[in-house]
Amino acid sequence: MKDFPVARFSVSRPVTVTMLLIAIVAVGALAFRRLPVQLLPSGYTPPFLFVRIPFRDGTPREVERFVTRPAEDALATVRNVQTMNSRSGANEARVWLGFRNGTDMDAAYAEVRDRMDRAMAEFPEDVERYSVFKFDPTSEPVMEVSISYPEDIASLTALERALTRAIERLPGVAKLEFEGLVDESIRIEIDRDKARAHGVNLYQLVQRLRSDDFTLGSGSVIEGGIRHSLRSVAVLDGAADVAALPVRPGVTLGDVADVRMALSYRDVISRVDGKPAITLEVFKESEANTVATCLAVRKAIEQDLPGDPELAGVTFHILHDSGRTISDSISTLGTSAWQGALASLAILWIFLLRMRMSLLINLSVPVSLCITLAVLLFTGETLNIVTLMGLTLSIGMLVDNSVVVSENIDRLRSLGTPPVQAAVEGTGQVALAVILSTCTSIVVFLPIALMSGDGMMAFFLGRLAIPVCVSMAASLVVSLALIPAATVFLSGRRAPSPLAPIRWAAAAAGAVTGWCLRHRLETLLVGAAFLGSVWFPFSRIERSLEPSQPKSDLEIFFRFTTTGNMAESSRNMRAIEAAVDLHRAELQTERVRTRFRESFGRMTLYLDKRERTDEDHAKLMTRLKAILPVLPGVEPATSWRGGEGRGGQVDVQLTGDDTERLAEISEEVKRRLLALPGVADVTTDLETGTDEIRVRVKRERAARAGIDTWMASGTVSTALRGSRLPDLRVGDREIPLILQFPDEDRENLEQLAGLSLWPPGSAAPVPLGAIADFEFAKGLSGINHENRRTSLGVKVMATGQDTFALSQAVKAELDRFAFPQGLGYDMGSWSRRWAQEEGDYGFAILFSVVFVFLLMGVLFESWALPLSVLVSIPLALVGAFWFLWVTKTTFDILAGIGMVILVGVVVNNAIVLIDRVQQLREEGMERTAACIEATRSRFRPIWITALTTICGLIPMAIGDTNVGGVPYAPLARTVLSGLFVSTALTLLLVPVLYSLIDDARRGAAVLAAGLRGKGRGTAAGDAGPR
Repeated sequence: MKDFPVARFSVSRPVTVTMLLIAIVAVGALAFRRLPVQLLPSGYTPPFLFVRIPFRDGTPREVERFVTRPAEDALATVRNVQTMNSRSGANEARVWLGFRNGTDMDAAYAEVRDRMDRAMAEFPEDVERYSVFKFDPTSEPVMEVSISYPEDIASLTALERALTRAIERLPGVAKLEFEGLVDESIRIEIDRDKARAHGVNLYQLVQRLRSDDFTLGSGSVIEGGIRHSLRSVAVLDGAADVAALPVRPGVTLGDVADVRMALSYRDVISRVDGKPAITLEVFKESEANTVATCLAVRKAIEQDLPGDPELAGVTFHILHDSGRTISDSISTLGTSAWQGALASLAILWIFLLRMRMSLLINLSVPVSLCITLAVLLFTGETLNIVTLMGLTLSIGMLVDNSVVVSENIDRLRSLGTPPVQAAVEGTGQVALAVILSTCTSIVVFLPIALMSGDGMMAFFLGRLAIPVCVSMAASLVVSLALIPAATVFLSGRRAPSPLAPIRWAAAAAGAVTGWCLRHRLETLLVGAAFLGSVWFPFSRIERSLEPSQPKSDLEIFFRFTTTGNMAESSRNMRAIEAAVDLHRAELQTERVRTRFRESFGRMTLYLDKRERTDEDHAKLMTRLKAILPVLPGVEPATSWRGGEGRGGQVDVQLTGDDTERLAEISEEVKRRLLALPGVADVTTDLETGTDEIRVRVKRERAARAGIDTWMASGTVSTALRGSRLPDLRVGDREIPLILQFPDEDRENLEQLAGLSLWPPGSAAPVPLGAIADFEFAKGLSGINHENRRTSLGVKVMATGQDTFALSQAVKAELDRFAFPQGLGYDMGSWSRRWAQEEGDYGFAILFSVVFVFLLMGVLFESWALPLSVLVSIPLALVGAFWFLWVTKTTFDILAGIGMVILVGVVVNNAIVLIDRVQQLREEGMERTAACIEATRSRFRPIWITALTTICGLIPMAIGDTNVGGVPYAPLARTVLSGLFVSTALTLLLVPVLYSLIDDARRGAAVLAAGLRGKGRGTAAGDAGPR
């Protein structure tokens, strides 16, 4: 291509090009200021819902029987449900619903609420509410603040009002939500001795109070021909009026119970540095800027609120700040951009020896980013961590096209071609190559966006692809329209000769290419051996689904295995807090936050701001575990699942219809798995369960005593867990009524056995111990259902991090185990997700290769030429796997994305090389000479583009660069290592493969011609005289 219209226009209209450049920069700067800033992209609602049903003081078996199964029966009728998993734990049931992709989640949400409203009639009376959660990234709180307050604070309600008044008025704040605020309630504590003395039947008392809405029928009146019923509403002003309620003739509630105002029961307690705390969540308006909103809230919390007299003694600790996360991500982007730009500038100067031209080429980075930001603004996108990730990833590749164009123009000028002619012809000679290279880099993002059957992953990967593809297309426009004019008017003096080492390297590359072309068999054998070597690192590299997260704080979990109450859990956590507080300086801790309930606790140590390696963090965690006191019934763990966190973990679900049979085989499964090499520990849901006292009512004894089993279980339930009565309206407030025994009357088995049961019509009570037996047993920590089938969890911890290898070993062992009829196992969602991800990676890489091949075939107008280019792809993948193994980098989802991106990046070098070979052959040069000359002449631009991209990725590969907490190192190491290896070997293997394919094409043409000639000769012989 001797003349290229775009380049001709560029050099002939320099003022127009300059004005366009200024306009692009201005629009880009405006877009950067106007782009909405948020943590995650909007526009997608994941196809799943989560239902939580509290059932206070219920054991997992009770929750399963009375709550989970009725809920599952109701939810099974919801349309488009693909999976239904549930967990019946202590005090609550949880149900996860997965829907088919494409489901209208608003309609699904409404259906779930409708089914749950119907199911409420079948739940026990203690179940008063349920919650349905629909995940929406844009509706998540932008800031989470822990607020500690003095224990003698007068009113939490006043604290809530003060905070609401101060923060909700800030610009951008939509609403506040508080966790841990407790309202006043009326507590009715039954005195068991007084109740027995007055002959009060506890079960009947609870049933009456539950059904009493404190209204009385008062007849009716006729108004306008319509009869209206009259109800007299009892006005109760507080605890005294409740105590005056009659429970039987001559006996009031206050005669048998202590009725007083008290704080409502809390199922979760939080403390910060030993002080009671609540959690504040801040939500922003839909159109508000996340960074600006969070800055305003942070300023109020750190500067304004501490001086408020209403908040004396109240301290704040910001746990999560989306605005700061975004700001840090933008700062990371800026740092990486500058480091990459400086590294690229150094590479360009070394190869070009002209600072002005190097600066002009580097200009393609900010110009391309300005175009990208403008496109994001006009298409309604936002600036979030996903788009920032895409922009950061593309920075190292934005100079590639400009390098190829400018280097070729410089080459022509060094041969004596006038500047304008060199700009036009030089651009035209490489235009096809740079267009094809850009298209191949862009087209690989199509399968990336489709690489996951998970709609959420496809959505986020699609949002990642938008800034990358737009910026790459913008860099193409810059290289073809801006660089030609810049080389004519701004490049300065004539291009100097390259440095001697570069000239020698180019000549050596040409000589090695010549040797390879003369020894094609040996070259192919060496290449095949290199490709085959990939099995060694591939089989040994550690693999994980999730990207590793930077470790900033220490977090440890506690499971309370003995049946207790919130007071006992609080005492245990107090002892742990005191032990940690003594070693605060040693643990480098600024603040300690604890959050716990009756069966479970969590402690977070917020470390100071000093720099730490993963090894430093591990040492602190080891020291923390050594400091913790040994308390009966308290099991610490560094993972909420109960594992010690030393390595990978695989979850297995034993499935069947009978929990007891699953419990029986779990011990044999555990024994077998513990014998596997590399397994550190195996735990089951049985081991992590709580100790239980089981009350077994003997029906024969109960019948003889005239006691109904439901009355017995209801009385026990009320005595131990209490009973929530209908709320009482006092003034303009709804105050909960809670009836229960005092703590001192429900502390031991003797008190439980002496609990009074009143047979109907009897004047004397019957103790519970007379009709029931008691036994101690280990209860389940939870009962899992997968698609309504019972499952029991087995957790396998490994000594290393390779969860993939551990999963394979566990699966092989369980396949050898003969499960009883009706029982089996499932490797769980992790294994299914891993299999899906592996399939997705294979799909993405395969289709990326197909798309690249088809695209090159269209632009080259050849079937054969693309085949010679594709050899660079496996070379890159092999190099990447070796580098990841050597650097002990885990192969995670980002490394997988890097592999797919390599497909579109590494072929660019081969395209530039083969395009030059074709040009030289069209000019009449012999094939081998053309390959050698192309290697020499394209050595410099190929290595410039490769090294600028590699250097742009080095800061991310060796540092702790992350966006939104997601580290870039695996992706950066994958791309830079694969690109380096492929670049080095492309110059040697691609010409060889090209020559073999060319020979095969010629041979096929000769064979086809011979067959056609033979066919014509046969036809002529058949037509001759016989």
